Amino acid sequence: MAQKSLDAGNAVVGELTTHAKCVDLWGLNMGKVVIKIKALPKDTSSDVDKTVSEIKSFLSKYGSVYKVEVQPLAFGLTVIMITLVADEEEGTSKIEEAFSSFKEASLSISEVSRAPDF
Repeated sequence: MAQKSLDAGNAVVGELTTHAKCVDLWGLNMGKVVIKIKALPKDTSSDVDKTVSEIKSFLSKYGSVYKVEVQPLAFGLTVIMITLVADEEEGTSKIEEAFSSFKEASLSISEVSRAPDF
């Protein structure tokens, strides 16, 4: 592991340079992450609008739902792409564990990235 050092007391240089915005004089302030979630409804006859509403309500416990896109997949199936903005310190493990309790659709994380300042 590379050595980490402080520069001017407010930015980490070396291995953690990309996280410089999250460091201040009083300690580490975690940022936000953008989590892209793919939802496949369990049944082709299910009401997509109702499923979207239930997904938004379910995910609101873990962050802010930023965007929802409903896209046709194939053979009458739709895929719902959700963009969730959550605290970085929480991580994604609690969200992934909760996916199994959501019965209306199969949920999976497709992408996680650092959020720009919101």
